[in-house]
Amino acid sequence: MKLLEEFIWAELIKRLGTAFESVLRNEVAMALSSKDLAKEFPVLVERFWYRLLTPLAELSFIVQNRLSIERGLLDKVVNMEKTLAKVFTEMLRVSEYGYSEDLVYAMSVLIDRDIWILKKTAELGFENLVKKLIERDLRLVFEFTNYTAYLTFAWISATSAVLHIVEEYRRENLDTLTSWSKTYAEEIESYLDTMDILLDDEIYEEILRLEAVER
Repeated sequence: MKLLEEFIWAELIKRLGTAFESVLRNEVAMALSSKDLAKEFPVLVERFWYRLLTPLAELSFIVQNRLSIERGLLDKVVNMEKTLAKVFTEMLRVSEYGYSEDLVYAMSVLIDRDIWILKKTAELGFENLVKKLIERDLRLVFEFTNYTAYLTFAWISATSAVLHIVEEYRRENLDTLTSWSKTYAEEIESYLDTMDILLDDEIYEEILRLEAVER
């Protein structure tokens, strides 16, 4: 059984790597070289996630299931994300790109978002977490998901240019994607604070009580 799990895990990582190489050659390269980025960006985001969604969803499913049965996994995943963040932070800062700190900030928000979801999943269970959020503010969940999708693509695209993973790009597009990354990150930060409030039963019930009084 363990060998089967290791094989499935290895195959999944391989598929994810292949999909990521594909988006770098296609959607990311297009975003960095587009002459009308604002118009093409939403379509490129959709195509980006179309390529990555299946392997990422499978990876997320495995991690979520193992969080409930494997003690210490949460800390391992969190430490791994923080280590990766430190590596990318150093690489971005030595790049001498003028707006590298905006990309460092955007990455830190993405990491905080991942850790927030992992911890809430371990605490509440994934289904219960999603159910609570949808029942309490569906619009917020929808907007949070959209901002996450946009931030992830914008950050990966900009960082790929700064680190010369993609060599050909328009400087104007790089700066725009970096600016958008910062803006999306600020939105996600505020949503995380709001979702913490929504998931606190006592605070949420008090909000409902106050709303009822105002009516």
